[in-house]
Amino acid sequence: MQDILPKVLEKNTRDSNMELLRIIAMLLVMIIHADFLALGTPTQEDLTAEPIDAFMRYLIGGMSSVCVNVFVMISGWYGISFNLKRIGKLLFQTFFFVSLIFLVLVPKDISVCLTEAKNFFLLEGYWFIAAYLLLCIMAPALNAFCEQASRSLLRNVLVAFFIYQTIFSYLGNSPWYDDGYSPLPFLGLYLYARYLRIYPNKFSSFNKSWDILIWGIISVIIAFLSMILLSHGTGGRLYNYTSPLILVSSTYFFLFFTKIPFKNNVVNWIGKSCFAAFLIHMNPHVIHRYYVEPICHWHSTEPGIIMVVHTAGYILGIFLIAILLDQLQRYCSHLLKLDH
Repeated sequence: MQDILPKVLEKNTRDSNMELLRIIAMLLVMIIHADFLALGTPTQEDLTAEPIDAFMRYLIGGMSSVCVNVFVMISGWYGISFNLKRIGKLLFQTFFFVSLIFLVLVPKDISVCLTEAKNFFLLEGYWFIAAYLLLCIMAPALNAFCEQASRSLLRNVLVAFFIYQTIFSYLGNSPWYDDGYSPLPFLGLYLYARYLRIYPNKFSSFNKSWDILIWGIISVIIAFLSMILLSHGTGGRLYNYTSPLILVSSTYFFLFFTKIPFKNNVVNWIGKSCFAAFLIHMNPHVIHRYYVEPICHWHSTEPGIIMVVHTAGYILGIFLIAILLDQLQRYCSHLLKLDH
């Protein structure tokens, strides 16, 4: 994830290409929440009444659904070193924004305070953090396996893992996978990214132009398949984080950024704080009233292009506020010596 999370195994100054990927992935998280969470997946009525609008929503959803996978793959690319202090830094950042939002938005009484304390302890509304914490705990074992296993063994484990995941999560919809909203896919993605880093192969060595083109083509295919499958009620499953098409799309979107190395201090500075945008807009006291409802209102009352511009500006505004507020969080973290 970012520097508040466990340090990477391989010493590095920040690679701005990967920081840019982190930033874009966070914006894609906000975009997909503005699309499918706020507006829902298009219905048959939407497709009949406004087919272009429905197609564009499907296309945006397909392009954005790589967001969580690439976040996890960044961690796998570098490797996580288990570190309690850095885990504490992640939890402090979460606590900082939970507390800030609580103080500004929530009426206070003792029962509400106790409920909020319980919700923070259980990371209520922040499934990603809970899943990522387990990945951090398991990372030493995953790293040791990658170091000791042969290329063929690691490859075979990954093939078996993703076949299992496709059967029990994507096709079978097993509750313990929860459509990808669980730690299990993170473990596979982490190993997968380590494999891509350690063992480059012909499928991961295309020209970067092909990488981004594959991502775009798969996004279009997903959009068309969704429209075709809409009458059967199964089109939405194409966007699951465990969907094979999303996995392939995530792979090539990720690989594109690994092939454009550069250094930029501004990009690195923003990348350090971009996770704050997730903590703000996904807070249970914010997401529906201050994110979903405004976007739904604009979608129902404004012309298409005006709605897109309005929503894009709103997303960028929240993102910028989050980056700026995180500077205060980082200063407090520094005073508590969590950044050492």
